[in-house]
Amino acid sequence: MPCVEGRWSFWSGAAFAATLTWVGLGTLAEAGAPEIAVELVADGLTAPLALAEAPDGSGRLFVLEQVGRLRVIDADGRLLDTPFLDFRHRLDPTIEPGFDERGALGFAFHPNYAENGKLYLYYSAPLREGHGLLNEEWGTHTSHVAEIRVSEDDQNVADPDYERLVLQVDQPQFAHNAGSLAFGPKGKLFIALGDGGSAPENGDYPREGTSQMPDDLLGKILRIDVDQENGIPYGIPEDNPFYDKDGYRGEIYAMGFRNPYKIAFDPDGSGRLFAGDVGQNSYEEIDLVVPGGNYGWAIKEATHCFDWDDFEGHFEGCNDEGLIDPIIEYKNGGKHPDESEGRSTIGGVVYRGAALPELEGKLIFGDWSIDGGEPTGVIYAAVPPPNELESWGYTRIDVAAGFPYFLLGIAHDAANELYLLGHGTQGPEGQSGKVFKVIPPG
Repeated sequence: MPCVEGRWSFWSGAAFAATLTWVGLGTLAEAGAPEIAVELVADGLTAPLALAEAPDGSGRLFVLEQVGRLRVIDADGRLLDTPFLDFRHRLDPTIEPGFDERGALGFAFHPNYAENGKLYLYYSAPLREGHGLLNEEWGTHTSHVAEIRVSEDDQNVADPDYERLVLQVDQPQFAHNAGSLAFGPKGKLFIALGDGGSAPENGDYPREGTSQMPDDLLGKILRIDVDQENGIPYGIPEDNPFYDKDGYRGEIYAMGFRNPYKIAFDPDGSGRLFAGDVGQNSYEEIDLVVPGGNYGWAIKEATHCFDWDDFEGHFEGCNDEGLIDPIIEYKNGGKHPDESEGRSTIGGVVYRGAALPELEGKLIFGDWSIDGGEPTGVIYAAVPPPNELESWGYTRIDVAAGFPYFLLGIAHDAANELYLLGHGTQGPEGQSGKVFKVIPPG
């Protein structure tokens, strides 16, 4: 789950109007917004956080529920009653149904899934023995990245007796877990890790937190090789930016993140990686991630110097040498209640489908709720400038008939058509979760 405001930071195929203006960093276009419609694909879910099509030609969509179930929507659009995998018993039992950032947070199919039947889960497990944390706070747990595989007898069910732990990361608090998984074009697994909500009051870490610590995995995006045959959980690719560099964990691909709740590659195969990094109380950001990049937290919140003594305060003159600013920054309603553009970014994907040609090549991103605790998810579209590392213009997308849900994710299928994942309540409880396909307005 993305985190929201507060001390904890809880958290119509119609063409674009001719007057549409794509505006720069931190500024929202007010006129000429594009429009989409949505059609219901599946409902009765509990906090659906991630969706992907199985890369085996079956046309099945897999949906991950935060409570620890991986569900299947078959090629005929039916949500199967029996989960592909029910792993609720593996999750931390202290997860709060009213609101929690722990749970089953991400999954990814192995690129060779059609041959090896392997896929990977990120979930919050109980704190492991020998963890080494000095302060066991509320929600302290261990994040697991695990390999599972399909059963031999039924493609819609996982092997219940197989799980291979790939990575474990001890978390100092319940918050800022991120949890998104994605395979890159070279077949390596990328793992998004938040800063663990570890500063400034947690004694395990310095005041600045984990994100700027090169010897700690928290607050980073990792890149690992899961195709190992020598008995080790994973390998570190030699072309990783910090491979064999003194003082750095070699798994690190990029650093300086607060809570990169979602990451996604451009489906065009270019290797462009986008991350939606949830801000504190003032600004949300989208980053274009480059190898070895440092995205500033907790020195900066988006483009602003961050003040630990005033969570909504910022100042001039911090040492930001070598830090990379986001390509998109927008206003969090915590500090900007009258100008709110959202409360917790959920990142996005580049559209490469055919149904909505007006969106081709644009980054479609969104936010959990524009009105804080109300189910008012919001969708945006962004277009790159000539230098794509500079700020991107963006505009709000109007959803025909509205979108009265908390937005939990944006995903695409094998044809690169878009899906929105929504939920009617803030926490992983009930069955108000829905999957919608994005279609032209009728």
